[in-house]
Amino acid sequence: MQVDFAALLQIKLTVTVRGEAGSAQDDRNTCPNKYCGKNVALWWSSVNDSRLPLATCSLISSRQDFVFANQHRPISPPRVQLPYEELIYETKGPVVRLTLNRPAKLNAITQRLYRELRHAFIRAELDKAVEVIVLAGAGRAFCAGGDLTEVHMMHEAGDGIELAIAADNSSATFRQMENMQKPIVCIVNGLAHAAGFVLAMQADISIASERATFRLPEALRGMSDVYAACHLSSFIGVARTKYLLLTCDEISAQEAFDWGFVARIVPHDRLEAETEIVVRKILETQPAARGWNKLLVNRTLTPFDAHALKETIGSGETMAGTQSFSAQLRSENSPPRVAMPSARDEMPG
Repeated sequence: MQVDFAALLQIKLTVTVRGEAGSAQDDRNTCPNKYCGKNVALWWSSVNDSRLPLATCSLISSRQDFVFANQHRPISPPRVQLPYEELIYETKGPVVRLTLNRPAKLNAITQRLYRELRHAFIRAELDKAVEVIVLAGAGRAFCAGGDLTEVHMMHEAGDGIELAIAADNSSATFRQMENMQKPIVCIVNGLAHAAGFVLAMQADISIASERATFRLPEALRGMSDVYAACHLSSFIGVARTKYLLLTCDEISAQEAFDWGFVARIVPHDRLEAETEIVVRKILETQPAARGWNKLLVNRTLTPFDAHALKETIGSGETMAGTQSFSAQLRSENSPPRVAMPSARDEMPG
């Protein structure tokens, strides 16, 4: 399907800006926002739930019954060459299956894969024939997290701009998952660490194999997982969230289910079949109703702190942590040394 993003992504609305109801800022004379009480032309994306950064004000559309709490800047679709290089996009009836396709690297997410994922989510959201998205990983793992070798290379090059772009790239992908109306079902077949953990968290329904494991190890490399820090307590509570973030312990699929992080845990050989059953149940519901259900629940989540992500990814701790990771990786991938016989060893006895 060919999608004209420029034509479909943006809808021009006329909106009225007001302060939050019940607050002192509800009075346009006291609200610090210069747009308060005025009509504003807004390019709004139903796909991305784009919002103007207007302090504490809300946008009340004169043409739609939507009210937004302004937390994010507008998101544009990334420029991506088709076909995808690190992602498999398959359509079967009303279902799109997205497969992270770097099995040799345990599906570690590169900047390219982040862009391809976001592009694929937008593509599926705009395709009227698609109703459900299934997200999976190729090989024995779901996703080992972000590709730290890329982050290390950016630090070595002293490229702060690229580090900031990388932070925006990942946050835009996770926000796309949260703000789109179509449901995402995540199949966790193996380890889900770091960004892989967040993908499972951002999906609407996560189904885990009994072999799956979950971990947030970023602090070991000097990074804060701002996504989990903001959202995870809504799933498993504050105490368990802090435990996972501060200890970097790995938990089993059974623990993830008991704690309320995943919706289902199934035998490994039944993972695909059980996912199909869940997808069929979703398809029995009506698109608009389930879309609103998803968006209304997601509005209760704490917004991501994009500034914190940029601070942590550009820190000296992250630089040292990714350097250590890259050195460890090179050591593990280097061929074993073979002891050469000495001249004395070769002398006949």
